Amino acid sequence: MKPMTIELFPVQCPKCDHVWHTRSTCDLITCSGCGRKISREQALRYYAVSHARGKTPKRGRGRLRRDQRGVSEALSAIMILVIIGAAAFGYYEITRGTTESQQAGLIDMLAASEHRSAQLLTLVYQAENRAAGTLKAYVYNYGTEDAELVRTFIDNAATQPRHIRDGLSGDAITDSIVEPKQLVEMTFDLPQGEVNYLTLETRWGAWYVWRLGT
Repeated sequence: MKPMTIELFPVQCPKCDHVWHTRSTCDLITCSGCGRKISREQALRYYAVSHARGKTPKRGRGRLRRDQRGVSEALSAIMILVIIGAAAFGYYEITRGTTESQQAGLIDMLAASEHRSAQLLTLVYQAENRAAGTLKAYVYNYGTEDAELVRTFIDNAATQPRHIRDGLSGDAITDSIVEPKQLVEMTFDLPQGEVNYLTLETRWGAWYVWRLGT
C-alpha cells in the first residue's frame, strides 16, 4: 500500500495579501499573517487571480502587522510608565512641600524653645495693700535674654499692670521688657476677694505661674 500524501496548496489572504501553503481541506482556514478566518476556496481563487494578473504577493505584510501590534504594545507600556512616573513625581513634590513645611515649623519651635530656656523669671516678693487696692509683685530675671511680657493674669482674669518700674532705681519701664539680671516692680489693681495666682506670659510662649500669699 502506498502512503497517502496530502498536497500543499498555495493560498493568499484577500484581507492582508499574505501568501502561504496549506494542507488543510477544511472550508475555513486561518491566515498565518493576520490571523483571520477566511474561506479556503476564496483564498485559492484569490491566489490564482493575483498571479494571473501578475500581482506581486505581499508576503511580509502579516509579519509587519504583527510587528506593528508589538510596537503599539511597547508604546502603550512606555506611556503607562510615563504616567506612573508623573504621578510618582507629583506625589514626591507634594510630600516634599509638606516635609519642608514641617521642618520649618520644627525649626521655629526649636528657636522658640531656646529663647524660653534663656528667660528665667522668678517671683521674689509680693505685697497686697487692701487700703490702696493694689498688688505689687517683684519679679527677677535670672536668665541671659530679655523677657518681653505680653499678657498677665490674676487668677483667671486677664489684667494689665498699672506700671512697671525698675526694682532698684524706681525708673519706669515702658516697653514691658525685663532685662537679664534685672528686678522689676509690677503694680496691679487688686481684685475683690481672695487672690491666689499671678500668671505672666512672655513673647516666646513662656508661662510663669506663681501662687500668691505663700
